[in-house]
Amino acid sequence: MEPNRVRERPISGADRLIVFRSLATMFEAGIPLTEALHLIGDSAESSLVEDSCRSVAGELTRGESLPAAAGKHPQLFNATSIRLLQVGVKTGALVRVLRELATLEERGHRLTHQLRASLGYPILVVSLCLLAAMLLPPLIFGGVLEGLGLQGRPVPSLTRGLMMVSDLLRSPWFFLGMTVLFLGLSRVLFHSESREYLSRRAVLFFMAIPPCRRILTTAATVRFAHVLGVCQSAGLSLYESLPLAAQATGNPVVIDGVMESRKRILDGAEVVEGLASSGVFDRLFLSTVEVGVESGSLPKALARLAGLLEMQLEQTVRSLLALLEPFMFAVVGLLTGLSVIAMMLPMVALLESL
Repeated sequence: MEPNRVRERPISGADRLIVFRSLATMFEAGIPLTEALHLIGDSAESSLVEDSCRSVAGELTRGESLPAAAGKHPQLFNATSIRLLQVGVKTGALVRVLRELATLEERGHRLTHQLRASLGYPILVVSLCLLAAMLLPPLIFGGVLEGLGLQGRPVPSLTRGLMMVSDLLRSPWFFLGMTVLFLGLSRVLFHSESREYLSRRAVLFFMAIPPCRRILTTAATVRFAHVLGVCQSAGLSLYESLPLAAQATGNPVVIDGVMESRKRILDGAEVVEGLASSGVFDRLFLSTVEVGVESGSLPKALARLAGLLEMQLEQTVRSLLALLEPFMFAVVGLLTGLSVIAMMLPMVALLESL
């Protein structure tokens, strides 16, 4: 019996987590990759996952390597996944790489779920306030403003401003403009070059905000440490591992800093000295790398550090969201108060004219 598949849902991090974890388990159990991919595709809920798995299996049957076949399906295998698959195939550590890819997706999915759960309720309240600002003023002010007009009294400025906002939100031109903006952004994001450019600009913008910079830098360090440890345990040299780990972060500040550090290490600088010159990593990370290099257990040291930093990241995100939520409610309260005052002013003016 075939599972009920969602035909138009894009591939999510949870889908990739299942694919990577299942591939690692089946391949370790001795099931060939082509057969494992067919089994995963048969049980997938998304038709995109099914089609991608079957296509990759077909490419493998025709003699393609796994990284080359996966590279033709960027929705399921991103650039980081493909690079790590190349490392796994090259060093014979494919099972470990697949498990680490599943762990990366699991961490990202957990953080995303935490953000959505924390921001869902405040966003709902803000949306309801905007809906009220759009619908209520005409219903409340209609008769009152007409009475003020008959009395020859001016409409209070605050009330007039609220009515202008309501008229704008209900205007067909507003909905047309939002539709055009949405379609334009969708078209831009459809092209990979534009999407990468906008992503880079967005990261650079948020890196300029101190609280966001701390979160983004910690998240990038966790991913960098995790991928660097995987590459090292798979047998790659540190010189080969650094660019792979840097690209996996997706953070342009980290990527540029690590690539400069790599040049310094190539010129003869010590590893810790080269990484310190990037200005990206804190003392804890540099000390861990130094101890790991000296003891010859860098992968284990990086794995422990990634776990520690991940807990710090979750705590930082929780603290920031705990501060953000009352701020959002304060803004909602302020807007609600102004709306109430704007509603009462014309009523008071009308009563004074009697």
